[in-house]
Amino acid sequence: MFIKNSLLIALAAAVFIVFASLTRVPQPKPKSAGPPACYAGNPPASFTCATGGCHDNFALNSGTANLTLDLGGADTGYVPGNTYIITISIEKQGMVRAGFQSIALLDSNNALSPGIVTLTETLRTQQVDSVHQHNGACPVVQRVWVEHTYNGTDVISAGVNTWQYQWQAPATNMGSITFYAASLEANNDGEESGDYAYTTQKTIAAIIPDTTDSTNSISENELALKFSVFPNPAYEILTLETLLTLKTYYTIYDLTGSINQTGNFVHRKEIDVSELPQGVYLIRMETAQGSFSRKFVRINL
Repeated sequence: MFIKNSLLIALAAAVFIVFASLTRVPQPKPKSAGPPACYAGNPPASFTCATGGCHDNFALNSGTANLTLDLGGADTGYVPGNTYIITISIEKQGMVRAGFQSIALLDSNNALSPGIVTLTETLRTQQVDSVHQHNGACPVVQRVWVEHTYNGTDVISAGVNTWQYQWQAPATNMGSITFYAASLEANNDGEESGDYAYTTQKTIAAIIPDTTDSTNSISENELALKFSVFPNPAYEILTLETLLTLKTYYTIYDLTGSINQTGNFVHRKEIDVSELPQGVYLIRMETAQGSFSRKFVRINL
């Protein structure tokens, strides 16, 4: 009798386990630890996740997210040896997960990444290069990609994900350089279907600063190098700073061209941006020597 009861209990337990396994709702599994090399939309093949046989349900750039690439003051050109903070941002209402990959390549030799890359967000970003290999669709030697880690796929505020890294321009004029960036807007189901991929790029040439002393008008590129705009992204305070002893007038626009704030300063100004909706903005600065514009990202923490 004892043996019979034991068999009945074991059989009932087995039936329960099988039933539970059939009715359990599958949970999404984290899969993305960053794409392999050569998926930033860069030459020679311009591969992205939308063309590489993975997240390919939708055509490239067919979604409604806004992808931006900010070269941290180098958008109008690089000064040899100078260091810049590169920012990639993607924004869409309701988005909860996104990734990216970016690379800088010489236009005259797209097998070479000029300058020096330094990670500033080591939990959220990683390098792919000849030392940190994640081989993909093209050779890695002399090329350096920066991309998300799994931790870096979480949005930093509702509907916005942003990544940054540091790039030191080559010490000499190496000609024009193009930055390529691709991003994936994921639907967070743990699978490769139903996601949108985007690309953007910017090409910049070298700026050789004029060392002559002059109080006359200077070029937009030269003027931009004399100003710092930080932090970027900004949460509550955006700081404008320059060594120039000139009154500077600033205007903040959103991407539709609407004016959000205006003002002026000499040397330094801290602007309260906490009331601005999160997103990408353009700040225009004008002085007696000229004017220039720069992008920044407003985020919620």
